Amino acid sequence: MHTAKEEISRRKITLSSSFLPASDTGLDTWAVNFAEKATQYESQIPLSSTEVKALQTAQQEFNAAIEAHVQAVHAARARRVAKLLARRKLTNLASAYNARIQADTKVSSAAKTDMGLTVRRKPLLVTPLRPIQVTVTGTDIGINTVRWKPGSNKRGTVYHIEAMRGDAGQWVLVGSVTATRFDHSEQTPGVRVLYRIVARRRNAFSIPSVEVAVYPMAASSAPVLQFAKAA
Repeated sequence: MHTAKEEISRRKITLSSSFLPASDTGLDTWAVNFAEKATQYESQIPLSSTEVKALQTAQQEFNAAIEAHVQAVHAARARRVAKLLARRKLTNLASAYNARIQADTKVSSAAKTDMGLTVRRKPLLVTPLRPIQVTVTGTDIGINTVRWKPGSNKRGTVYHIEAMRGDAGQWVLVGSVTATRFDHSEQTPGVRVLYRIVARRRNAFSIPSVEVAVYPMAASSAPVLQFAKAA
């Protein structure tokens, strides 16, 4: 808190200097002009030549300080640019060397750690679980719809649908999806087909699901009725 006396003094100083330009360049120009005009009107103003000389000296010192400041700003900017360029050069070299070292399988993890490089570890291979609750439904338009539950498998797991016709004895891959439904089209209604599902994540595969069959019982031929001959 300022006392009343200090506040009055502060306001006097503010009022007495309010005519001065706010910018450094403006103040320097004003001081040069003031000294010239003070010499011109020496007989009219209450300032001695010594006092005017003191102001000229102060102006010259201020001007020199401005020049030094400008040079310092330019030098600082140049140093900052030089630092950024040097950093870029260093990081480019470091990145290039790191890439070569990481690509070389002969370099041990211990060596990489000692050199301050990242040790890239292979992601853990998670073996997916076999799909559950597999069902299949046939239609009269030749589409066999296979459905299943993922169990504990995460989203993004790929499911391979394998089929075996009749007694062929060989499983054939008929489709791969990430959903839990597959429509096997262009099938013959009434023809027995076995299905099973294998889950895959990256290069890991689950064991096959239980096998389900569409049209599990082959249609039997109609019985032939024989009638006794009349006596």
